[in-house]
Formats: sequence, structure tokens, C-alpha cells
Amino acid sequence: MRYLILFSFLISFSLPAFSMGKKIPKATVTFHTEAAKEDHPRMVFPHQAPGGTKYFHRFPVAPTKEVIHYKPFPAQDGSIGAMFQLSKVGTQRLSHMTTQAQNKWMMSVINGRPVNVVFIDKPVNDGIMVVWKGMNQRDVDLLDLEIIRSDFDPKVWKKHKSEVKKRLKRQLKNEKTKRKP
Repeated sequence: MRYLILFSFLISFSLPAFSMGKKIPKATVTFHTEAAKEDHPRMVFPHQAPGGTKYFHRFPVAPTKEVIHYKPFPAQDGSIGAMFQLSKVGTQRLSHMTTQAQNKWMMSVINGRPVNVVFIDKPVNDGIMVVWKGMNQRDVDLLDLEIIRSDFDPKVWKKHKSEVKKRLKRQLKNEKTKRKP
């Protein structure tokens, strides 16, 4: 019986290893408000912001599931920015948090990478968050798989989504072949 349990345990952890590099990662969009340096180290993380190192809450104000649609645009620095429309619940949460965090900083994290830090000078009540810069084309492609663009018809988005998925799979395959000696 022990061997059966050990065998099933080993199989359950080794199977995901065979699919490494083949699956397209899920896109994530999160917004984090500034925290106090004195907060518990497990609840905050440091990041460079204008004026020095700032600490941000680990738990986001609005997670990816609260984003209804988005619209990318070219940023002034040559990268890509985007406007994100939040759901009703996300809008309420954002309004509440930006009211509490006035005169503090908010950081945007796209696909696990901090991309933009903005100063909260007044509450955001319309549910629209803007990432002014720092995104790249891969971020946009991953977001296209998860979130509809505000300027796309659902049928057009479905077709666009399949094209993006094919392109990302080709890129993953090319990256994998480049890594092999």
C-alpha cells in the first residue's frame, strides 16, 4: 500500500513537468496600493517609485477577474499602455481603496511584472484604470486571450483570440528550440 501511495504521489508531481513550456501562461492584471514600511513583511513588497523605494500591499485592489475589457494604446516612451474597465464590484473596491489611499502611490502589475506607478490624487469612481507605459506586445497578446478589447466585437475577438493563440504557440516553440543545444 505504501508503494502505491508513493507511486501515485510521484506521478502526480512529475506529469506537469512533461508539459513545461508547452502551455501558454494566463494573463494577469493587478493594481496594488502603497503600504507602510512598518506593515508585516509578508503583507508588503518593496518597489522603486518616484522619490525612492515604496512598499506596496501584496493583495491587489482589483484582480484580473474584475477587468471587463481593456484597450491598448502606444505610450510616449515607445512601450504600450492600456486602459482597463473594471466590473461593478471592482469599481466599488477601487473607489473605496483610492479614497483611503489618497496622496499615496498605486502600482500596476501586468503578468507578474511591475510596469507602472501612479500617484493617487483623488478617488477613482468611474472604474477605469490606466497603465500609462511599460507593457510590451507579449503582454498585449496574453491579455487578448483573457480579456476582450473594448473596441472589438465578440465575434471579431474570438477570431483574433485564435490568431494570437497560434502566434504565441509558435513563439513558445521557437523559444524552446533556441534553448536546445
